[in-house]
Amino acid sequence: MKNILYLFLTVLIVACSSDDGGGQDDCENIIQLIEQTNIAFGQNPSFETCQAYKVALIEFVNCAPDIDNIEFYESTIETLDCSEFE
Repeated sequence: MKNILYLFLTVLIVACSSDDGGGQDDCENIIQLIEQTNIAFGQNPSFETCQAYKVALIEFVNCAPDIDNIEFYESTIETLDCSEFE
């Protein structure tokens, strides 16, 4: 079920990345990082891959603070508990 949530987040982030307001190169690189870390976390759910995915999401929120659904991303970051994989 978590993998479906992460896949949904990735698709949503990619869809939002085409907006004119947040199309900087840095944000686009972070979107690619989110995709990579999401795949890694889905294939090998561990503390390290969870943390990498969470950090990528945090960097995206910091890069594009004016995205429409910022609360959704912040909530996801808060609820993503990597300690369960330690």
